[in-house]
Amino acid sequence: MSDTNQQIPMVYFGLHAAFIGSSTVLNNGQTPNTLHIGLTNNNLFPSADSKDVDIVLNTDTLLNIWFVIDDKQAGSNQADRNWGLTTYDHFAEIDHHIILPDGTDDTVNWNINEHKPPAGNTLLKSLDGWQISRKEGQAPVTLKPGECLRFQLSKIKTDLPDGPSIAYYQFQMASLPKANTPSSTFGPVLKTPSVIRGEKVGIGTNDPGVSMDVIGGIRARGGAPGAYGANNNGYFFNAPGDNDSGMSSSKDGQVEFYVNSREAMRIVDSTGTKIGIAVLDPQAPIHIGNPTKSNQISLRLDGYTSAEFGGGIKKGIHNGEIGYQKYSQGLDIVGAGDTANDRQITLWANGGQVSLQGKLVVEGDQEIKGQTSLHDGNGNAVIYYDPNHNGSKAFFLRSGSNSNYKEILNVGENYLRLANGAHPIIYKSFTAANHYLTPTNISSKDYIAIIAGWKGSGYDLNENGSHDWAIEMFDFKGSWYISIEMANDHSNTGTWSVNVMAFHKSLMR
Repeated sequence: MSDTNQQIPMVYFGLHAAFIGSSTVLNNGQTPNTLHIGLTNNNLFPSADSKDVDIVLNTDTLLNIWFVIDDKQAGSNQADRNWGLTTYDHFAEIDHHIILPDGTDDTVNWNINEHKPPAGNTLLKSLDGWQISRKEGQAPVTLKPGECLRFQLSKIKTDLPDGPSIAYYQFQMASLPKANTPSSTFGPVLKTPSVIRGEKVGIGTNDPGVSMDVIGGIRARGGAPGAYGANNNGYFFNAPGDNDSGMSSSKDGQVEFYVNSREAMRIVDSTGTKIGIAVLDPQAPIHIGNPTKSNQISLRLDGYTSAEFGGGIKKGIHNGEIGYQKYSQGLDIVGAGDTANDRQITLWANGGQVSLQGKLVVEGDQEIKGQTSLHDGNGNAVIYYDPNHNGSKAFFLRSGSNSNYKEILNVGENYLRLANGAHPIIYKSFTAANHYLTPTNISSKDYIAIIAGWKGSGYDLNENGSHDWAIEMFDFKGSWYISIEMANDHSNTGTWSVNVMAFHKSLMR
């Protein structure tokens, strides 16, 4: 609403004093306010002499503007003039300017001095203000009918109670007897915690930028949640907004945020602050849930941020962390521990499955418990570990698919096997007879066999003449045989003990 319709005009010798624009000031003690006082030539009716309608302001023209100022004395517990404009400490901070009718700031050409009326009654003792006059050597200022000299007061701060405060005006001229000096009141100035500027309301600001502009805290009580409730003042709305989204407090220590009449988030502070998102009974500082259990729940942290997980126990170095681009160019998971070497990360799947896609790079030691299968991503087995293979631990290197594979290497606690269970090295001892091929049952296709030692017993050599004799391995029909050829007198052929060592060809170059 406009404040000018409350002003009491003074028309004396054609000079009129009134506030221009709003005369409201915020009384929070912090916000600077501005008042514009217009000194207007109100001689609007024609005169026989046109000079009579002009008002000339020169060096001997004194314009006095006063306000009631709280004159609370030191040691007093009560303000003496609660209806005043402001207090003496704030009064000294007020700035002032003189603006000509054409909008020019002409302050430098005027004397503006603090001025109190002569001591007299109680009212006069409470007044303080300024005396305005044209500086010596400056040309007079002539106000034509309807023209206004504006006295601008800025940086006005006040913390006096709400209500009106009257301004006082006095016009003095050297040729005018003191008894005939015109003086009157105008205003009032309205001290208030809020202002109205057009269709905008300001609290804590004289220049609201939106429909309601508040500097400071906002508190709204009451209001049932839901669209178009009977008492919706428990909500905050933000244009364009709607009537069923906002914030409410249904009970002490609890705040709810509603979207489309549905509670989307709740903050509870009973035994400790808990924030529940899509859950009505948060059990942790941040508890994300879904009452319907029909959709997946996710937590997303954007940017160079990280989340720390540690419950109520703080580790010596730090709790566990998950950070996007915290230490690398991707997602970093940092284990918790008292030292860097004590950090641990445990992924629990129980009887389920933990899946990892993409390239895995591991630095440092690895420890794997349970069956382990590494494949090429297309179901082709490569490495497999079984902690209970035939009653003992076994490690397999395979080719082929998981369901149809060929074992290349099998390593157990006390053995090593090649493909199809083949031994990498075979060592056997045989008893062989002279002039016979003794089978070893070692494949000549898969193994290279050598004699690792031999011994003859009960043998009678033939010493008549020179003879060739030999012990060798013989490849016959895909198998290795032992061949012994030695001269004897045929009275006693004796027996031979031969040791054979065979190496699998996959071990040979």
